Parts: sequence; C-alpha cells; structure tokens
Amino acid sequence: QGKEGACTGYGLAAVVNYMLWTRALAAKSIKNFRSVSPHMLYDLAQFYDEWPGEDYQGSSCRGAMKGWHKHGVCTDALWRYRGKDGDVRLLKPGPGWDIDAVTRPLGVYYRLNRKSVVEMQAAIQQIGAVYVSARAHDGWDRVPEVNTAALAHAMLPLIPPPANPRKTGGHAFALVGYND
Repeated sequence: QGKEGACTGYGLAAVVNYMLWTRALAAKSIKNFRSVSPHMLYDLAQFYDEWPGEDYQGSSCRGAMKGWHKHGVCTDALWRYRGKDGDVRLLKPGPGWDIDAVTRPLGVYYRLNRKSVVEMQAAIQQIGAVYVSARAHDGWDRVPEVNTAALAHAMLPLIPPPANPRKTGGHAFALVGYND
C-alpha cells in the first residue's frame, strides 16, 4: 500500500488472498493461485461507500465489502493501477476483468462484535483471517522497529497515543493469526 490511502482494498485483498491461497494449498494447486486486485476492491469501495463522490483518499470497509459483493474481484494482473512512470492512478482494466471477477464472489460473511476478542480469535481460528478497521491517531506510525520474532507478547511495542491525540482517520487491515 505504501503511502496510498487504499487500505480498504489492501486489507480486504489480504484476507481474500489468504483464503484463496489456503484453498489452493489444500487442493495441491498452488501453481494456479493468482493474487486479487487490491485496487479493484479500493476503487469499488470508493464507489459504494457512504461518502459522496470519489475524489478523496480512503474509503470504508463497508464500501469494499459492497463492491466485492456486487462484482466479485479479479486478479491483480487484470486491474492495474500503476502507469509506466510508476505513478499510482486508475488505469483501464484489462479485457475480461469482469468475467474473471465473478469467479471470486463474496460468499457468506459475518460481522463480529468489535469488543469481543474471543469472537475475533474464533473467526481467525476457523477462517484464518479477519478484515478489520481501527481509528488511527497521530502516533500511529511511530512504532519503533523491533525484531518481533524473538519477543514475548508482553514485550511487543505498543502504539501509545500522544498526551493530546489528534484523530487522523481510520485504517483497514487484515488480522491473520494471534498468540496469547
């Protein structure tokens, strides 16, 4: 995602890719796995979200889910978003994107109680990934770089809000796995 405001597309694409990848592993057909387009999900999120127009950065999880529900999602190769100069912008989708997208429809999904860690853990254990969003504050991007692989949970860095936090919007992402 980099510095783009397209987290709704990238977060949902991470969950979709995880589910498709695990399905391909189980079927022993990993060579057929193709990543889905985070920008198709993001562009449709802006179209279906609760805010007028599309000339802004960001969107909502609800908008992304509506877009996936109504159109499916095509592979990343068919919905490109970088020009030859490397700049991010909407490009004309490749031929057959629509036919490809309907092969990856949104099936059943459930809304979890955001205050229930147990519900989120159960969903991750049963499905493998959960699509979530959170409010962000101006300390959100100040997490120190730490090799977390060797740390116990209690030693992981926190994202403490500043004394007078300023809300800077929200962030969508995927939760994949958990520990004690």
